[in-house]
Amino acid sequence: MGVLEGKPMIRIVGTVIGFVLAFIGSCILWNDSGDTDLSDDAEAATNYFLFTLWIQTAICIAAVVFYNSEGIHNALVVMALAVFAYHFSGMTPGGGDPEEGPIFTTSFSGLTFVRVLLDDNDNDTLQRLFAGGFFAICGMLLGLISSSMKINISESAKMVKFITLGVVFVCGFIAVLMYWAPENIRSPFNFHGYNLSASVMIVMFTTLVAVLGTHKGAANFLFAFGGFFSVFALALGLGVSSQFSGEDRDTARAGMVFATVTSLVSLVPAALIIKDGEE
Repeated sequence: MGVLEGKPMIRIVGTVIGFVLAFIGSCILWNDSGDTDLSDDAEAATNYFLFTLWIQTAICIAAVVFYNSEGIHNALVVMALAVFAYHFSGMTPGGGDPEEGPIFTTSFSGLTFVRVLLDDNDNDTLQRLFAGGFFAICGMLLGLISSSMKINISESAKMVKFITLGVVFVCGFIAVLMYWAPENIRSPFNFHGYNLSASVMIVMFTTLVAVLGTHKGAANFLFAFGGFFSVFALALGLGVSSQFSGEDRDTARAGMVFATVTSLVSLVPAALIIKDGEE
């Protein structure tokens, strides 16, 4: 088996399937994500952005290959999580807004926008955009789960980790609900609201991986991403709430507060798990 000898076969199969799904998604999206009038540089940027789907899932495969080399494995998981976060949270040209750049359905906001358009306009291009984005996101997630998810809960500060995990999920769920429940706020044109809620979901997912597996790679990424998000969540949330008035504005502000709390609390288990590695 060579480099794969001694590696869990289920992880190998999962990451390979993830790569295949991302590959299929990128091929579907390649001709439909951008405007046909894009400049050469813009078209090249779009093509490379989709190529990073291959890079992310290839990194997940490499993380399994180096599964028994903790330092390399953790570094690769950090890289894979970073690429996924870049796609899913909408940090794309135009932030997923079709008025500012191409529609990238590898972001939560872009996929939601196209899904809503499909309700009233079921054309082939929209179907391909949705299918490509769905395959790509599923591929990236499957690669991450297969390469990093495990059950290996350390005894050190175990109760604190579980309590903070619960707080992250409760506050994160409330934050997302605040952005999805009100009719005006959940408009598919509210791209920044969906980008903010996508970031909350990334924090929730990474906290789960870090705590359940005492995964130091996930914990390091969480400490960086959660710290970054906690600093800017208020500004991002106020940007969303500024688009509304009255009760909708108050709801968006509440969502902003819960999103900030989610990211701040996630730093506690991340720090504890990183500290475990130093003992």
